[in-house]
Amino acid sequence: PPITIVWEDIAQERRIMDAVDKAARDQIAKANGRQAILIHGAPGTGKTTLANSLAGHLNANFVSIEGLGVFNQWLGESEQAIRATFRRASEVKPSVVVLDHLEAIAPVAESSDAAGERIKSALLSSVDRALAEGGIAVIGVTSKPSLVDPRLIRPGRLGIHLELKLPRPEVRADLVRRVADDQVELQDALVEKIVAGTEGWTNVEIATALGNAIDAAHREGRELSLADMVAGTRKLT
Repeated sequence: PPITIVWEDIAQERRIMDAVDKAARDQIAKANGRQAILIHGAPGTGKTTLANSLAGHLNANFVSIEGLGVFNQWLGESEQAIRATFRRASEVKPSVVVLDHLEAIAPVAESSDAAGERIKSALLSSVDRALAEGGIAVIGVTSKPSLVDPRLIRPGRLGIHLELKLPRPEVRADLVRRVADDQVELQDALVEKIVAGTEGWTNVEIATALGNAIDAAHREGRELSLADMVAGTRKLT
């Protein structure tokens, strides 16, 4: 079964997590000039993981629309499916709607045909209705915000823009300890070496390489080393 990542297990900038938490609660409570959220940043920085963990954190129901499959999956029925998804979110309030790969669902005008414009129209009206209704938090996720239709990410819709950047040293240290958790005991000196050796790595790269390294060390019956982390990156491609 898939591993569920819970909010408390996420290693991210605390100010970003606090901002997501507050904006989502405001949407659900219909408070404080509520606006939906756009999370953007480079691939691998943990955008989707953060968004997907929010529903459990808020004791809300999780509903998602996957941009990369929206056209193929529903083939000619995408517009109706968008509306149906938001209706379902309304029926199971409180709920969190995650719009993943937003640039594929609502691309800029020059990238859309007539069908794409109808889908965007359905999405815009659905987001407006959700914000007016309350009980629903909407989060868009993209690594390419410049390719998203500006009508969707303007103030009053997905107007709260939060960028996830490559993790700073303290976030990397937190991530390393969370990934290791019960699997292996890491001395502070080794954590510091891993943090220093992963400058410029994304969250996903660090988590995957460390998981691979821990597995290798366990198989060979020895302690984990920084060299294992470097070797672990070979399994990323």
